[in-house]
Amino acid sequence: ENAKFLCEQYYLVAPEIKLECKNSEDSSNNDVHVVYVPSHLYHMLFELFKNAMRATVEHYPDATEVPKVEVIISKGVEDMCIKLSDVGGGIPRSKQELLFQYMYSTAPEPSRSDCLS
Repeated sequence: ENAKFLCEQYYLVAPEIKLECKNSEDSSNNDVHVVYVPSHLYHMLFELFKNAMRATVEHYPDATEVPKVEVIISKGVEDMCIKLSDVGGGIPRSKQELLFQYMYSTAPEPSRSDCLS
């Protein structure tokens, strides 16, 4: 919800999220429970959702309704997988090596405010 709020504040539109959960341990119940550090999980997912929403909205600049961001959470016997899928255009192969540099971003540089004196 926080990533969606930021996207709506900046672009005035945000993609909906389609969430699907699969629990292979209990096929009658698709709820997924996992033990993990909540703040770490929040920070990682917030950044992924924020990036997916930004890319999707920027890829469809004239659309009044943008495609959904799809999320599949799959819980296995020993692990869990979160798959986030968007239609934001992707990253050029020539830039993929830069992805793990801490300060690299595909987002446009923010404009400087005119009210700075």
